[in-house]
Amino acid sequence: MAVGELIIILALVGGIVIMGLISVLGAALLALMIYQSVARKGRWGINVRRTDCPRCGWKLPSVRKPTSLRQALWGGWTCQQCAAELDKWGQHLEP
Repeated sequence: MAVGELIIILALVGGIVIMGLISVLGAALLALMIYQSVARKGRWGINVRRTDCPRCGWKLPSVRKPTSLRQALWGGWTCQQCAAELDKWGQHLEP
């Protein structure tokens, strides 16, 4: 077996190993998203329910307009009535 053939075989095996790791990491991230969505906590979950402000009871809009980088990345609202900062689950965030 020539050195060139050995390099090609090692590159193919390395690629297969890397693709396997990417698949495992993708599956782990998907499992984390599902868990946090069901538990209704954490940054990675997806909230599909409408939420009320815990301070004043105001119905928060379904379509949100982020007012901070944190809200743009992870979700959440700023209540239009009382200016409370809320996460995507409707929990009050301390400043």
